Amino acid sequence: MRRDEDSNPAPDQELLSRAQEYNYQDSLQREDFEALNHFSADILPGQEIDKQIFILGSYADGEKQRLLDIYDEIESLDRGNYRAFLMEDFPDGLNAIMKFKLICDYSDHVIGVCEHDQGGFQLELGMIVAMMDLFDDCFLLKRKYPRELEREKYNWMLDAGVFDMFGYKDRLYEWQDVDEFEAQSEALLSDVL
Repeated sequence: MRRDEDSNPAPDQELLSRAQEYNYQDSLQREDFEALNHFSADILPGQEIDKQIFILGSYADGEKQRLLDIYDEIESLDRGNYRAFLMEDFPDGLNAIMKFKLICDYSDHVIGVCEHDQGGFQLELGMIVAMMDLFDDCFLLKRKYPRELEREKYNWMLDAGVFDMFGYKDRLYEWQDVDEFEAQSEALLSDVL
C-alpha cells in the first residue's frame, strides 16, 4: 500500500502478517491499516518489558473492578518490569476477534477472571481452549459457588470441560469471596511472574 509522507508509518511487519492471517475478509481494508497503526503503537512496548499480561473477564458492574485490581497489582510489582492490559486499552477499529488474537499473540500470559457464563468472555475462553499454543500461557481465576448454584452460573461445557482442562494443567485458581480472590490472584501472580 502506498503511503503519504504525512501518514503514520506502516505497522510492524510481523503484526501485519498476523493480522492478514486472522482477517476473515479476502484482504485488509484501508481502515484496517489505520487501526493497525494505532494498535501497533499500543501493543509494541517502547521500552524493554519482562512480560506483558492480558487480563480478560466481565466488564459488568462490580466485576470489572476485579480485572482492574489484577491490573493494578501487576503494574505495581517492583520485582520486574511488567505490563498489564485489558481489551478496552486498545482502540476500536479492528475486528474484535482479530484484535483479541493479536493481543494474545503479543502477551506472555493471559489471565481470565470467570464469574459466570454470560457475555463475551465465554467466546474468548473458547478460543483460548481451541488454540492450544495459546492455552499453554493462560491462567483462570474462577469464582466458586455452592454446587447447586454453580450449575446455574456455568454451562455444562465450562463446568465439565474447560475448567477441568485448566485444573489439569494447574492453572485454575478458585475463589468464593473478595478475600479469597485477593489471595488467589496474588498466588497466581507469584506463580507466573
